[in-house]
Amino acid sequence: MINEFVPVFAISQNRSFLIPSLLAEGWLVTTLTATDMDIIDSNVTYYLEETGNYTFFRIGEVNGELRLNASLSAGNYRVCVFARDGGGINSDPFCISIEVFTIPQPDLTFEGSTVTIKETLAVNSSIFNVTCSLGMNSSHPELLLSADTVRQQFQVQRLFGVGIYTVVLMDDIDQSLTQDYSLTITCINSAYQDKFNVTTSENITVNIIVEDVPEVWIAFSSSSYSTNITENSGIGTIINLPVAVMKYTRLQDNASFENGTLLNSSSVNLTVVGLEPYLEFDGASWTAAVVRNIDRESFTSPFLFLNVSAEMANTTGDSAVIRISILDVNDNSPLISELVFVGKATTRTLAMEEILTVNASDADDGDNALIHFSLDNTTYFAINQSSGVIYANSSPLPAGEFVLTVTATDSGIPPLSSESKIAISVFEDLVANFDNDTYIFSISEERPPGSLVGNVAIATTAHVIQEPVYSIVPGKGSEVFHIGLLSGELVTLTELNRETNSYFNISISMVIGSSNATAKVLVTVLDVNDNAPEFEESYYHFTLQCREQQDVTGVEYRVSASDRDEGRNADVVYSLQPLDNVTINNTTGQITPLACLAEGEHTFTVTATDGGNVAFLVMPLL
Repeated sequence: MINEFVPVFAISQNRSFLIPSLLAEGWLVTTLTATDMDIIDSNVTYYLEETGNYTFFRIGEVNGELRLNASLSAGNYRVCVFARDGGGINSDPFCISIEVFTIPQPDLTFEGSTVTIKETLAVNSSIFNVTCSLGMNSSHPELLLSADTVRQQFQVQRLFGVGIYTVVLMDDIDQSLTQDYSLTITCINSAYQDKFNVTTSENITVNIIVEDVPEVWIAFSSSSYSTNITENSGIGTIINLPVAVMKYTRLQDNASFENGTLLNSSSVNLTVVGLEPYLEFDGASWTAAVVRNIDRESFTSPFLFLNVSAEMANTTGDSAVIRISILDVNDNSPLISELVFVGKATTRTLAMEEILTVNASDADDGDNALIHFSLDNTTYFAINQSSGVIYANSSPLPAGEFVLTVTATDSGIPPLSSESKIAISVFEDLVANFDNDTYIFSISEERPPGSLVGNVAIATTAHVIQEPVYSIVPGKGSEVFHIGLLSGELVTLTELNRETNSYFNISISMVIGSSNATAKVLVTVLDVNDNAPEFEESYYHFTLQCREQQDVTGVEYRVSASDRDEGRNADVVYSLQPLDNVTINNTTGQITPLACLAEGEHTFTVTATDGGNVAFLVMPLL
């Protein structure tokens, strides 16, 4: 073979690229592809032409990947690549222009380096503004705060206008805990990150000094307190609330001391939220009285929550939560999910085999909601007292209908219970078995697709727990028929042609539960008269030599026709026109002249007739 073709680069490949100057060594600029039409030596390798700026680039000899050899400075670069086939023939150079631009450096501006705030500054207050811009570029740069602890205390929010941000206080600050903060702010130009994975940034550090503010404040000794009440205790029942001790602290001299209980602190204003409509609070005795019946089951949560707020002049105040647990009493009977449970079993159901499950619930709590089940009759069936699963207690089970009573009882003192009915039907369990090992059907070939061939279904009753399912076993001829999944009716799917297939031998499967059986089906295709007789020759030419008045006894000629049908449809009868001095045997097709014919060409028509279709033959006799 001759290496007659040169490698050719794809015309659609890009010849110019625009990339930033910060790309690292190894960055993929593009992948070049060249092809060679030779049958042999068609493998292509790639090389850089050692001209221009080729030293800044490298190319994959096999894959054609053009990559940077080093980070490029801003400017214009040109590199040429040629492809070489296995026979050593080079392509024309494929030259690429690369323009390298500089990513704009963000401009981060803040006047000064220190900000002073008071420790009483409200949360969500703005502390100072910074400007982060990209010069003439109108897009928004990204502004970040350093250190997770600082981010929790402060947050950067963008204001209206390009590149203007404010730093906001996000949590209370205490000068005694933190003297000041050092906040590093980074402005990032990420406009080219998605495409080139490069960014530029600028940092500044701002010191935040926290000024101390003299103050006195009060606080509960705990943020939450707990007590309880029993449901349905009655109107007027008194709940003794926990004593909430107040603690006073003066931050200006870092002193701390306790000052008794709330009820002894006349200078404290106390507010309780969450009492209505069930409780009434008495601040003098630090108790709450029941003014409306408390039913635990009517609450979405078995608790009452009281939010207590304490305020004192010239202080910040404090709040706490008192949780009152509502204790349960056994005042609800188990609720069974159904009035009547219905189940099915068969005479072959095994002992301990699950039949159905009784479900019940109890609105009470703890032991008061712990349910166990029992049956009134365990001759044939039993129940798991914990799960409510009803199972066969013996095997085999007698066929018939069984009605039982199930009782659900809770574990309260005294226990409460409820009842429901269970109806179980026990059916005879059928086993797959055809009535015949072989079924013989016949169908006329003229019947259209969808015609009924026969039925192989077995007789069933209304009390069968699982109906038989029928299917055709895949095999030769199975694609011609379809069987009803439940009916067992065998019908045709395609047109039939006896002359192509005169019979079919297929297998039918029956499945009932885990049992199955197979039967043979023989389908005979009955013939219809759909073919005309056909002569062996389309034209017969015979020669008769004789003299006038010569005896032609013994001279015989024969025509022959056949029919592809069968039976009477294939019986052929011959006839001849005209019959002047010539006769034909209507069964054998034998033609016999009765006398010497006049000199010349004589034309006769032979007709072959079957059960209904006719074929004609024009036959000249000389």
